[in-house]
Amino acid sequence: MPRFLIKEPFLKIQPSLACKIGLNEAILIQQTTFLSRVSKHVFDSKRWIYNTYDDWKKQFPFWSKRTIERIIYGLEQKRLLFSTTEFNKHKNDFTKWYRVNEQELEIVTGKPIHSDMLVEEYPIFFLPSLAVRFGLNEAIFLQQLRYWINQSEKYRDDFVWIVKSREKWLSEFPFWSLSTFKRTIQNLTELGVIENTDKYNESKMTKTRWFSINYDKVPE
Repeated sequence: MPRFLIKEPFLKIQPSLACKIGLNEAILIQQTTFLSRVSKHVFDSKRWIYNTYDDWKKQFPFWSKRTIERIIYGLEQKRLLFSTTEFNKHKNDFTKWYRVNEQELEIVTGKPIHSDMLVEEYPIFFLPSLAVRFGLNEAIFLQQLRYWINQSEKYRDDFVWIVKSREKWLSEFPFWSLSTFKRTIQNLTELGVIENTDKYNESKMTKTRWFSINYDKVPE
């Protein structure tokens, strides 16, 4: 079974970073770091990326341009993201160049920066088109559920299931509150994208939920 639900470039989240600076901010910082690593634009021995807000929107289609502007502004104010227009060839070009302030990021996270992964931990992946269709949190959970289903051998009624307590799920998404987790599960269940039950528990006293994906509801 393929690792990802659909074939498209994925985005990454580092949970500890999202806890420190916010989920949206961590997504943008992570992508900026990745793009900087492959950028050929070097000024003052630093790699920069050049993006209009329309360019950002193409990478984060699940956000409005206003949301992107707000995220970038907040990161600039916290000095986690450097931006400038000084490298533009024309004075009337106000498109910004960006790079991550890794020194400030190390102070905020309390951890050394490691290549394009920023901090040394296993990331969470998600697919932008699913975030557009179902919502950002829903896309995050859905891809993580797919990761665990690929490792599961629990077959019931033509589905492959993963059984996990709420506490274990929340340990994987430490940047979510309990209410956000509940709402995400409820939304995906009501949309019919996931199957969610406790009927396979051996004891009626056990409330652990079983989850699976209804692939007919996931776009190819």
